[in-house]
Amino acid sequence: MPDVAARLHIHPQTVRYRLRQLEKLFGDALHDPGTRLDLILALRAESLHTRQS
Repeated sequence: MPDVAARLHIHPQTVRYRLRQLEKLFGDALHDPGTRLDLILALRAESLHTRQS
């Protein structure tokens, strides 16, 4: 967690909290590699779309 927190410039406890929130929203789906890939691609597409607007 500390390395993730450092890359995001946030406290490690914040990373743990946000991961718990995501697990509440997505449940076991977060442990499925296909679902994780879908989420990563959707977030990347949104990021690229936002930059172009």
